[in-house]
Amino acid sequence: MTRALLLGTLLAIAVFVASAWPSLPSMVDDAYVSLRYARHLALGNGLVYNAGQPPVEGYTNLLWVLWMAPGTVLPVHPSSWATGWGLFFGAVALVNATGLTSALCGRGSPWALLPAAILAPLPVFGIAATNGLETALYIALLLGAAWAAVDGTRPRLAGALCGLLYLVRPEGLVAGGALAALLSARTFVADPRDPRARLGTALVPLLAFSAIVAPYFVTRAAYFGTLVPNTYAAQAREPFLDMFAMNKGYYQRSAELYGGTVALFVLAAALGPRRAATYALLAIAAGLTLLSMRVYNWMPGARLFLAPIALVACAATPTLQAMAPWARRTVVPVLAAGTLWLTLGPSRAIEVRYDVRNTALPGNEAERMGRRVAALAPSGAWLLARDAGVVPYFAGPDVNVVDIHPYSLTDPRLTGKRFDVDYVLGHEPAFLVTTATTPEELPTIYGPERTLLHDARVAGHFEQVEVAWQHHRRWYALWVREDLAGGLVVEAPPAPAK
Repeated sequence: MTRALLLGTLLAIAVFVASAWPSLPSMVDDAYVSLRYARHLALGNGLVYNAGQPPVEGYTNLLWVLWMAPGTVLPVHPSSWATGWGLFFGAVALVNATGLTSALCGRGSPWALLPAAILAPLPVFGIAATNGLETALYIALLLGAAWAAVDGTRPRLAGALCGLLYLVRPEGLVAGGALAALLSARTFVADPRDPRARLGTALVPLLAFSAIVAPYFVTRAAYFGTLVPNTYAAQAREPFLDMFAMNKGYYQRSAELYGGTVALFVLAAALGPRRAATYALLAIAAGLTLLSMRVYNWMPGARLFLAPIALVACAATPTLQAMAPWARRTVVPVLAAGTLWLTLGPSRAIEVRYDVRNTALPGNEAERMGRRVAALAPSGAWLLARDAGVVPYFAGPDVNVVDIHPYSLTDPRLTGKRFDVDYVLGHEPAFLVTTATTPEELPTIYGPERTLLHDARVAGHFEQVEVAWQHHRRWYALWVREDLAGGLVVEAPPAPAK
């Protein structure tokens, strides 16, 4: 990377940090699911949600879980560890975007800075990078693998990076496999030797890719006893069109971003240089988009689309570079104006407000509720909760949790099935957390929780001891079995933010 590109990338990183900094303190509730797995791993309990229980693959981000594990036993708040690394990998993603685009446009081309300049100020990129999940790591690794595959000078490294994509997210298997195959095909075609001799060299990226993917696939199938993660059943639970209807609200918030990306995609596909690398990147972006539409796109809505958006930005840049000057004078100002609009216009306020209203800050009342459960619970006690993140994480590793959400991430007996109250209460729970979206709806608005509260094994034997406010859409009531209820100090929740 030339000095000019390095300085430009550092400027983009500074813009990204400034954009992401306001969302750095808070995380989405689901991030604590991965952290609970990470904590059990760090404590020697294995990749489990509950210590001593059969393992269930309730996460989709193994490499992120491994990366988070040390932070769960260090004297830092887990959100600081997770969001701090998210910020770091967001910066790495910008470096890799510049590197990939430089490989496509030619070393030292100033056009290589364009994708980083587009991504860095986007509010959804900063928010998603610091929401406590693997988004930034995945984008950084995807762009790094694509850079290595397009560059082609280190095939073993390229194949290994492609294999690691599968360890970060399931769709990484498709993207990594396609990139490794691209490099192998290009190597085979470019090698002047006879076909038998060049085949061995061409297979290096695919072999490096397989050396990571195959052992992981076999190991996780043996460990969890299934080929498909439980999270797939939870998140891809409906037919494609039904899922699209469910996700429509999320799509609408980022419609301008998606529209601009589609325009760049069409521009690159129709007018771009006829290069295999460009078409491969566009095809991978299209495939990742379709896979992302197949799952429930919970907050933030554009999180799963940022990886294909980044690929499209990189793949489209050579098209802009190759345009006639008169065409660039039209297209580039439009692109710049669109980026400024997404950065400073109404969409920023919408994304920021949604993040503020739907994420958990350190020390919030739900965290304190979990800590109180941890202080009161005997080892091995069971907690029932619809949200599997904040309260279960801070209830601690000695408390077992049944995730009673209808599409439970961590319990296949409940994922997408009729609520089995006998199975749930068969754990002899000591604690129950019920959920509402407003204080007026307490103790709950959800059918499974109503079923539990009306069951004779709960009614009259559990006491509601406190209420906690996590964010504007989450109020929790804590119910404690009567023999334990006397030990819990009740505190009033804070007034909700406007």
